[in-house]
Amino acid sequence: MAGAFYRILLIAWRGRCCRNRWCESVFGLGRAVPGVLLSIAVMPLVVPNVWHHHFGKITAGWALAFLIPFAAYFGIHAAWVNLVHALLAEYVPFVILLTALYVVAGGIYIGAACKVRRG
Repeated sequence: MAGAFYRILLIAWRGRCCRNRWCESVFGLGRAVPGVLLSIAVMPLVVPNVWHHHFGKITAGWALAFLIPFAAYFGIHAAWVNLVHALLAEYVPFVILLTALYVVAGGIYIGAACKVRRG
């Protein structure tokens, strides 16, 4: 399974043909990544109202922009397995870690027991 992942990553990055399913005219991931990163970094600054009201839809659109070609090339089952893996093995533990850090940091109180001399 890891070999297939690296193969699709290489194909997507270069935008090259593989088994006559993709052609050179298809933009590779190397050309798309800057657009994704710029839209995530610039949209909140340029159009904050649109970003804050529709960021979930924008994120879902970028996810589907990757997932649909992946499913077309490797099949729906492989796309589903990788989506579930990304959610359960990567996203959920990250959210749990952030929640734990927030809870732990929320209980910390920093105070000083010394007196300050003035003058």
